[in-house]
Amino acid sequence: MPVYIPSTSEKKVTETKIKNKKVKKNDSIFSGKREVINGYVVEQGFTTKNSGFSRWGFANKNGKEYFIKEFLYPVFPSSSEISESIKNKQKEICKQWYDDRQRLFKAITSVSNGNIVVVKHFFKFGNKFYQVTEKIEEGISLDIISGLPIENKIILLKVLAHCLIRLNNVSVVHADLKLNNIIVKKTASGTYTAKIIDISDSYFESEPPKSSEDIKGDFVYLAPETFLRMIGKDAKLTTKIDVFALGIIFHQYMCGKTPEISSDYHYVYESVLNDEPPILDNSIPYDIRSIIERMLVKDPDQRISIKEVFEDLTKVKINSHSPTPRFVPIKKSPEKEIKDKPVSSGLKINMGMHK
Repeated sequence: MPVYIPSTSEKKVTETKIKNKKVKKNDSIFSGKREVINGYVVEQGFTTKNSGFSRWGFANKNGKEYFIKEFLYPVFPSSSEISESIKNKQKEICKQWYDDRQRLFKAITSVSNGNIVVVKHFFKFGNKFYQVTEKIEEGISLDIISGLPIENKIILLKVLAHCLIRLNNVSVVHADLKLNNIIVKKTASGTYTAKIIDISDSYFESEPPKSSEDIKGDFVYLAPETFLRMIGKDAKLTTKIDVFALGIIFHQYMCGKTPEISSDYHYVYESVLNDEPPILDNSIPYDIRSIIERMLVKDPDQRISIKEVFEDLTKVKINSHSPTPRFVPIKKSPEKEIKDKPVSSGLKINMGMHK
């Protein structure tokens, strides 16, 4: 893949998407309006916090608590002012979307071993669609995770890698892996495990989103090829986008923060697209740094597979820790545009890792 420098129009697309996400995140209060959805009682109402094009809440049914999500699109046509031909088209869109989701959820359920939270109930109520999953209590914080003994952290990394292997087995892309979509908990035996949640934006690798507007994902964990598709470039979306996101999460689990990038950029994918690999923290053992480095490769065809990630994690030597030189990213003067940055930026570094 060539060196990428965003144009003014592409930067505007990014800024607009980021702005829209921030607006949604600010709306974080449950409505307080009690609603009953197909027997599920949502006592505190719904919220749109971190939810994209949906609302979610906690519901009770037959004495058990669930997580419920309401999709804001597609909407089954109900207005009497719409012509029959338009209604029929909208109904067909809804039916196709519903059938596609059903196939996807069935495939994910078939490979889940409990560490991927599956959809228990998917239905239409009124003119909206809803999905219901088990309610997962809040897990431990990143501060606690990053402070765990290395043995515990390696187990967590392997659990997550194994979850993605299972999704790969049915050619499913999670598409929205991020810190908030992984719940880490301490088990009764004193070890730690993880559950991956929110599969509502997942898709089959052979059936990626048709429109750039339908592509979801948190910019912090976005893969380079996902952004290229967002701005209309020809880039294939595969299960490797989950590998990229998981590489950033692995780094957070190991040292409590995302990889270091130049002040020219907001996100890791921007730095990677411009051939400036992020700087991995040298507190992370060498063997694991090597894995993360290969998970964050720009070209998805050259990026390590999730199966290789798991295999390499099983070979990690806990006491292996080769020092990695730390570099301070070069800062530009404020008046310079990103597009003016030379291809050779001074951020090319030799991490001393497997290439």
